[in-house]
Amino acid sequence: MSSKDTPLRPIDIPLPQRELLDGGVMFVRLQTLDTLEQFWKMHRDQFGYACEGCGGDDRLDFLHEYDWVFGPSKSAVVRTVLRWGQSNLGCEFDEGGWWQYCNLPANQDPYGWPILAWDGHAPVAEVVEALHGLTFDDWGALEDNPEIRSHDRDSLDKMIHYWRQEQAAGEGYYGEENERRA
Repeated sequence: MSSKDTPLRPIDIPLPQRELLDGGVMFVRLQTLDTLEQFWKMHRDQFGYACEGCGGDDRLDFLHEYDWVFGPSKSAVVRTVLRWGQSNLGCEFDEGGWWQYCNLPANQDPYGWPILAWDGHAPVAEVVEALHGLTFDDWGALEDNPEIRSHDRDSLDKMIHYWRQEQAAGEGYYGEENERRA
């Protein structure tokens, strides 16, 4: 594989912070519970969906811990997280009779990602939109995904409430280690 064909990890493609990007999404780094809660209070009505970088055990491919992408739709958020159109990620119709992601970073198994059993002649733009929506749902449902967690408004409200309760109880909470440095 030549260096031109080597998949570029999305995390290596920088996203500008606190700027409205294509698709109405915004990337922000929110390292404390206070900054997360303040941002969410200001932007809750603007954004219905978000993906949170959770760190993880292995090499990160998409978002660093405390990185967030907020947007008006599931697919717009996932498109930004994946750096779709900037990274080498794509989708293809597989010989098994389904659409799947291709050119994933080296440590990503394409069979661990959503697939679509659609016609091989389906418009690619529609396929991509559907795959991105399924990916968002997977990231929210898969509790074992160490790198990315997806949220809708209600789940993000509940998460902030949970971390505030943990903080009040003297337990560990979101961004606690960053508050101590401040």
